[in-house]
Amino acid sequence: MKWTTKPNPRHKDTPLCDVILQIKRNADGTLNEQLTDVCYSPEEGGPSLFYWSEGNFSCDCNRETPFGEDTEDCTYGRYSLRLLHPETREVYYQDGQWD
Repeated sequence: MKWTTKPNPRHKDTPLCDVILQIKRNADGTLNEQLTDVCYSPEEGGPSLFYWSEGNFSCDCNRETPFGEDTEDCTYGRYSLRLLHPETREVYYQDGQWD
């Protein structure tokens, strides 16, 4: 999978790349999808996965934000996450409940 990078205005040494971010509320299957830019990791050959798998966006209290929810309930498993390539829509990373 080939990624197009662009300059990061906040961190000159860390380029950005676009991804399609999908977050699904598992209770009812509601899907939020948005195009966003994230830090690119040359070592991983694509978007950095730490933020999504272990960092701030790995827990429900941050994944619920696009749904207008703000419970500060830092649990795991109420939301599923998927990162897609912006041109091919190929799945780059996913966790949680997907069919």
